[in-house]
Amino acid sequence: MNIIANVLKSPALNMTGAFVLFATSGFEIFTAADELGEVFSGHNIKAAHGVFIYSIILILRVVPDVLEGAEYLNASSNDLRE
Repeated sequence: MNIIANVLKSPALNMTGAFVLFATSGFEIFTAADELGEVFSGHNIKAAHGVFIYSIILILRVVPDVLEGAEYLNASSNDLRE
């Protein structure tokens, strides 16, 4: 059971899912509108807009984990050089 929990809490999995949501919803939003101003002035708010915002939130939630991992790798690299 711990393996499943660790996989689901993995920053890599969360980042991958967030980028997939970001790309697919962003593609739908910007191909559906002829120009960006039409999205907001036409009041054509769809589910893709919510998914797009949610994907941005997911990406921002994973950033601290990615930075922590980068610091860990940097510290390990410095230890190897010494």
